[in-house]
Amino acid sequence: MGSKFENYAPLLIFITIVFALVSTAIFAYRFSSKEARQPTRRIALWAAAAVSTIVAFFASAGLGIPILEDFRNPCVEFRTALIGAAIVWAMCFGAWLVAIKCFISALRRDPSRPDYP
Repeated sequence: MGSKFENYAPLLIFITIVFALVSTAIFAYRFSSKEARQPTRRIALWAAAAVSTIVAFFASAGLGIPILEDFRNPCVEFRTALIGAAIVWAMCFGAWLVAIKCFISALRRDPSRPDYP
């Protein structure tokens, strides 16, 4: 008969989280240019660092760790499990490198400002 809100609650939560991550990434991309003012640029770089860390963490936890179960599965060939794990962990490693690069960019001083007082 009628659909209940409880049926759509997980979908709504997922869509909200994805919307928040995408809108934060768009904000970070838009305001992290060198033409933006320094406080706005700093906030955008921290937002990019936070989003990339969240994505890297969930990629590693959601894809990287479960793929290791293929080594225990007797139906999966060792070579196939090894190639699959290498590809997935290379993507996870790349996501962590992006997160680290975003954090380094957020922590770096403004290059246009001189270091001397």
